[in-house]
Amino acid sequence: MKNQPAPLPAPARPRSEKEWDGFRFAAYSLVLEKVWNLPLTRKCPIDGKTQEIQTTVGEIYKSLANRQTEVESWAGCDMIITTETEKLVLDGMPFHRDVLQALLGFRSEGVDPFAADWFWYDRDSVRDTPQCSYNFFVVHHDRIVRENISFSDYDSYDYARFGFDPFIFRIGDNSKSIWRNDTAWEDARIRFWYRKFYTETLRGRLMVLRDDEPALHENQYHRGAVTTDILSRNFPIFLKLLSKTHVLLWVLTVLGVLILIRLWR
Repeated sequence: MKNQPAPLPAPARPRSEKEWDGFRFAAYSLVLEKVWNLPLTRKCPIDGKTQEIQTTVGEIYKSLANRQTEVESWAGCDMIITTETEKLVLDGMPFHRDVLQALLGFRSEGVDPFAADWFWYDRDSVRDTPQCSYNFFVVHHDRIVRENISFSDYDSYDYARFGFDPFIFRIGDNSKSIWRNDTAWEDARIRFWYRKFYTETLRGRLMVLRDDEPALHENQYHRGAVTTDILSRNFPIFLKLLSKTHVLLWVLTVLGVLILIRLWR
């Protein structure tokens, strides 16, 4: 009998006008206004002193357009962004810094994060502290451009300090569409990308094979179907291995017979 993992703590509930019930298996997009206004602090040396200037993720992101950037960001340290001509030193809530780092990383790869679909697929928690992480894979221009990107809620009970805000993500709403089939098309598109994630990416395949059997999109269907799909895709490899094993067994059998004949004599 498999060891059952300890239950995950209830999803964090940021101080917001609406309650949050956790992410769902769905296609999310970034809410431009919310992301743009996430506050940061820029540290500038002026006359031998460090002056702190209030800024936002949006202002920094726009100011670095068309520039090569290298980002260093570690817990407990300032975030440092180096360009060809300057070095920016930033401080702020960990979640806000993580969002900016993700945006800059995508842009350096030619991906517009605001035109991408973010598909949530897993969550995890630290054993001895109230910290959760939420995992997404990202689709842009009809391809999976990132198998895994995660954002952490560093402390469920201290939003003012760590800044985790799940409402920077939203799900598209087709309920007011005039076309009857729009919802069905969108559901099919979402199903397509989850199936592609589970069958064609390393991270997705590992999700299916995990011993703790995490929740999957359309769990009952995918657990067996995806495993079968993975096996079918690798069937030629299995055939080659089987063929080599068969030949090896014949060689060992012949050697065994020759040894027996020699011993008999």
